[in-house]
Amino acid sequence: MHETDVRWGTQIMDGKWNSLLNTPLRATDSRQFDPENLSIQKLEWKLSDANTQINFGDYFANLSPYAMAKGIKGAAFQRNFENDQNHVRAA
Repeated sequence: MHETDVRWGTQIMDGKWNSLLNTPLRATDSRQFDPENLSIQKLEWKLSDANTQINFGDYFANLSPYAMAKGIKGAAFQRNFENDQNHVRAA
């Protein structure tokens, strides 16, 4: 079994936004670990600027200070005010 992380990052929209694609890949011939020979374990695409973060795909989020962090499939949006402790988040 072999696992590797594929990460690709670049700046878009005249350098105002950062774009990051992250996906761990697994290759194995053992059905004990994975029924597929080659599989994508997670897929995440993140767009961010100084105050905003947008995630697509698999997003690991802590939506409440009283809840455990959960994996979410879909999209998430966060807008920061002053610092990352003061923000609005939607997933």
